[in-house]
Amino acid sequence: RCLNCLGRPVLCIECCMETHRVNPFHRVEQWTGDYFASAWLWQVGIGLHLGHHGDSCPVGEEEMWEDDEEEDEEDTTEDWHTVREPEKIIADSAELQRPQVMEGKGRTMSIVDVSGVHEMVVHFCSCLNRKTDFEQLLAMGIYPGSVKHPQTAFTMSVLDNFHVHNLECKINAREYYQTIRRTTRPAFPHLVQDRYREFMRVICQWHHLKVMKWNGFGHSPYRKVSPGDLALWCAACPQPGINLPDDWKEEEAKKPYLYTRMINLDGNMKAEQTAKKYVDVALTSGGGFLVADGPYKESLRASVEIKERATCNNHWAITLGNMSHKHLQVTGIRAAACARHGAFCPHSCVNFQKGEQQMNMDYALVQAFWRTMGGWGGLTRGISLYDINCQFAVNLLRQIAANHQHLSLAKGLKIIHGIGLFHIHGHQDSCAPRYSPNYIPGARQVDGEVIETLWSHLNWIASSCRTMGNNHRAETLDFHMNDNNWKKMLNIVLLLLKKYLKALDGVVMSAEGFDSISGGVSKQEIVEWTQAEQFAQEGRESDTASMDIYGPIVKDAPTKAELQIQLTEAEESGSGPIQGTASWILQGLRIQEVQ
Repeated sequence: RCLNCLGRPVLCIECCMETHRVNPFHRVEQWTGDYFASAWLWQVGIGLHLGHHGDSCPVGEEEMWEDDEEEDEEDTTEDWHTVREPEKIIADSAELQRPQVMEGKGRTMSIVDVSGVHEMVVHFCSCLNRKTDFEQLLAMGIYPGSVKHPQTAFTMSVLDNFHVHNLECKINAREYYQTIRRTTRPAFPHLVQDRYREFMRVICQWHHLKVMKWNGFGHSPYRKVSPGDLALWCAACPQPGINLPDDWKEEEAKKPYLYTRMINLDGNMKAEQTAKKYVDVALTSGGGFLVADGPYKESLRASVEIKERATCNNHWAITLGNMSHKHLQVTGIRAAACARHGAFCPHSCVNFQKGEQQMNMDYALVQAFWRTMGGWGGLTRGISLYDINCQFAVNLLRQIAANHQHLSLAKGLKIIHGIGLFHIHGHQDSCAPRYSPNYIPGARQVDGEVIETLWSHLNWIASSCRTMGNNHRAETLDFHMNDNNWKKMLNIVLLLLKKYLKALDGVVMSAEGFDSISGGVSKQEIVEWTQAEQFAQEGRESDTASMDIYGPIVKDAPTKAELQIQLTEAEESGSGPIQGTASWILQGLRIQEVQ
């Protein structure tokens, strides 16, 4: 009886073989006379024939050989049969035995599928012009665990299934493979072969190949992957050469707000990594969202941290900036995202060695603007929104100039710094008019906190990345950041439509409020206010204090000494027999004495 065919049909051996010749990974049960017992399709003669679309090779079966020097995968066949008591009796059952092949009649392989771990005889093509073993397996939709002499393989279905579960459910490879083992033998999952190590290696390769194919590196002549080439970017933000007309430069002077890049930056201290003694192999170093290690570390070594006394409140980002942990190699990450649509910026995510230090933040900011502005001749106006920009922006240009070999900005680029509307309430009152996005022309209705929502999803996978190697961790984070941008692209049309309808209502409300205020003041006051606003906006680049005109004028309550002086002066300037409260009390005491 087949458990995967529709209706679970009961078949004879001949019909079962004919039905499952192209479905070798279905799970079956065998009638024992009393009940249905678990069985495998290899027991009825089902095997895999490669090289001829599932048919047997006309030349004949290849001869099996054993080459210890070419073996690059651990053979656990002996471990499979060597089972400790009292499990020996269970292991001797037909259900747990591996298929036996005659000499020169194929190769027994362990093939992992969504339905379980299958032991199957694989017959490779023996023609003179045959392809290599791993190429024959790939042609059948099976990914080999090694190249030279594969004994373990994984169906592309199980790799894609893990890919979806990892992105949506944030399940890690260990938990997923344990699920496969339980699916194979629900009562005795520990007796199923442990191919977790091979599974991890194949998953890394599979993700790399998928990303390369998605970004146009699969079916073209070889070309080197440049920084950020394997990352998706926001489809709605202006990108020269992609979604802007050829004459966009002319319109930029008239409507600069349409061609302004808004970047939201923030650090995530949950994406940490424990100290590692080994170094794994990098497949896509710097091709995604995390920057390449080499240039980044060179920039850090050349940077000099400019430390100045904080002029704002004691923020965590500053306090923890110099704190390190002995057991941690990375204390967190810092990324940049589109402030309006929430898409991660390519090649702009950096690792923290201690905390959110200025040198780390400088590198991430520079990379974010370089990879999204179009480089030389690209956009010339940018807005940076960061939690502590009142401290970070002070020495930004000095830090970049001091490390000009590794840090640079496009000529003519003007950056306006702001603070998100949530975090700005934790600052001093003077920071609100100076850094609030509400007072930045072209920022529109943006809160500057969109990256906080991205962390909530990424933190689910960050715990799995904590013990990974450097490159495996970077590739995993890249994969999930890319998936975030992919979802943004799928939903961008509906999102913009909702925002557009909401903006239409907001325009009417804002116009009514503006007309109401304008109608209550004179034309001279409007002219003065307009000139003061223009002066403040022009002077904010050199001195943010010019924006203080937007701040409310609040008078402090008088002190006790000031109140006493006021009362005394009021008494002295008064008239009549009783000039004040003190005089009134003194006059009452005199009357009492006379009586």
